[in-house]
Amino acid sequence: MATLPDLDTTQIGVIAFWNAHDHRVDPASGATIDPTDVLGVLKSYTLYDNGVDGLIDYGPRTDINVRVKNDGWIIAWIDRTNQFFQNVNDSYPYKGYYDLLYNWKDVSNEISSNTNTLVEVINYLYNQFSNSADFSFVKSDVGVYSYEFQSSSTITLASTVKYGGTDYLKFFATSGTALYYVVATGAVLTGGTGNNYYVRYRDGTDIASGTSADPNRYGVLDLMNIILIDSEDYLIIYSSAAVSGWNSKGCVCSIWG
Repeated sequence: MATLPDLDTTQIGVIAFWNAHDHRVDPASGATIDPTDVLGVLKSYTLYDNGVDGLIDYGPRTDINVRVKNDGWIIAWIDRTNQFFQNVNDSYPYKGYYDLLYNWKDVSNEISSNTNTLVEVINYLYNQFSNSADFSFVKSDVGVYSYEFQSSSTITLASTVKYGGTDYLKFFATSGTALYYVVATGAVLTGGTGNNYYVRYRDGTDIASGTSADPNRYGVLDLMNIILIDSEDYLIIYSSAAVSGWNSKGCVCSIWG
């Protein structure tokens, strides 16, 4: 076998990284990870002398790149593709940095602000180690970096889920903030006779909308050129009735610094 080649950072959009050996429960133990422990959860991989390089399906993505190395590093990243479409029926096959919103198409839960999809992947891979108890994993210890927006310092994720009635997901950007990426996502699971559902931007643009007769709808709206600066901005999340199992979910993903 050969040694893992260097990463081509020109192809990386956002990356997350964590070293298990830096987080030994007993620093004197010398405990090490075995990269082959993760092979069972990868959809494809290549083995090298010093680790494994592969792909994993996780959350909303089917093409997350991962590396697990003998020196303790676990790395996960997505490329720079960003596609924006509204009111896509049944599924949303496109991809973008909004996929950092862990399971943004799953309306059964809100997005947690202390994690993202790449952090969840690293946590998942860590849990595959037969000796995971030898290491202490905390999500806040995972580093996250954007190779496309190298001057950025923060990724902010937020969501609101609605089962019945109207709610708002509010956000605020100041003129002193360097914005590199801002998008809104919508997911509407339809059902229930006579019901209506939507996720809209404050100007009335439908991100995802449907009635009881429609299939599920998803969408993503690029806000970079329309976002309000120095004023409160918002999404409108609406479900005409609180029907168990059907609701509307709006999310915002921003990269700034």
